[in-house]
Amino acid sequence: MVGTSYEDWQLMDAAIEGWEDLSGLTVPEIARKRNTSPLNIVLTLSEASKGAALMLCHALSNEQILERVLSHDLCLFETDAVIKSKGYPNPAALGTFPKILGHYVRDRKLFSIEKAVQRMTSASAKRFRIKDRGTLEPGKAADIVVFNPEAVSETPPTNGKPAGRPAGIQHVFVNGTQVVKDGEYIDSVRAKQVLRL
Repeated sequence: MVGTSYEDWQLMDAAIEGWEDLSGLTVPEIARKRNTSPLNIVLTLSEASKGAALMLCHALSNEQILERVLSHDLCLFETDAVIKSKGYPNPAALGTFPKILGHYVRDRKLFSIEKAVQRMTSASAKRFRIKDRGTLEPGKAADIVVFNPEAVSETPPTNGKPAGRPAGIQHVFVNGTQVVKDGEYIDSVRAKQVLRL
């Protein structure tokens, strides 16, 4: 990809048996471990995984541009992170919304918490024409996150360890069913539902 280098690419999941221990490493780190070139690693990953390997590019994040985009009234919030049960988790899968509420709302004060929540809920539901979500009212699915605005934040990766659960989120309800209580997942509960547009 133009504007990036091998150092920018981190392996999330090789999708190759025997490569599981390489998840979370950059392409050059993998090349050193395998005693080969970064190009050979990329080609091997592509071929051996049949295109199923997941990579994360770290070079596409310009904070100044990002803040201008996030501050615009038409900007809604989402994450394109793929969530898998194996591999190295993408930090965005766990921390996008907590980072917005903590870093960009509380710390940077780019917009109000009310505006952030509205863009995460009702504005998104309206734009994508999801009629039964986005606001709390009779007849709609109750998707609720109870969080502490003074504590909510992402838990970014550090020292080779993947991102952790976000801080400051006490309770989560999906379709009216509690799935997180006092900051802990309730393992026995499955309240998921696939949304179709």
